[in-house]
Amino acid sequence: MSLNKACQKSLQEKSCIRLELQEPSGDSHLGVVLAVQRKFIVIQTVNAMEFDGFYVLQKQFIREYRQSHFEACQDSILKHNRQFNDLAVNHWLIECKKLIDVISKLKERDLWPGIEAIYNKGRDTAYYQGPIQEVQQKSLEIAGYDAAGNWEQSYDIEFSDLMSIDIGSRYCQHFNRYMRETHR
Repeated sequence: MSLNKACQKSLQEKSCIRLELQEPSGDSHLGVVLAVQRKFIVIQTVNAMEFDGFYVLQKQFIREYRQSHFEACQDSILKHNRQFNDLAVNHWLIECKKLIDVISKLKERDLWPGIEAIYNKGRDTAYYQGPIQEVQQKSLEIAGYDAAGNWEQSYDIEFSDLMSIDIGSRYCQHFNRYMRETHR
């Protein structure tokens, strides 16, 4: 089954899928697909058996997917714990057709994402978190801070280098709230 078909199945059945990004990151994201666009997928992630924020994953960076008995067990646990009541079926992300739409909405709503991007000709990744400063046709500027809570310079990131965008995970929410309230 192709990636698109597997994601459509997750979307239609409201069932879990695990999407694994290619190296160098190799991250995997478990969740339910909310939207399948031409170049990206929106997934509501599962963390510790609960829905936890959203990821926008560029299709070009997805290495493989899995929908097996492991994900079926996750579905059963989520249903048992009534987590599917928290599935965001009418979220604003679902309406976004292009990455520029996602980034523009984040800036407009003053939502600070976590962005994983490739650099060094695809040999390395970097994670940026903070407010979107500017949106261009093919890139964005983000004012990032590091894992020690120190503001860094602003970074220009090409949309083609974006592997994933973390929106509203507990990690992002807690760290962003801390930075907004104590370091702005």
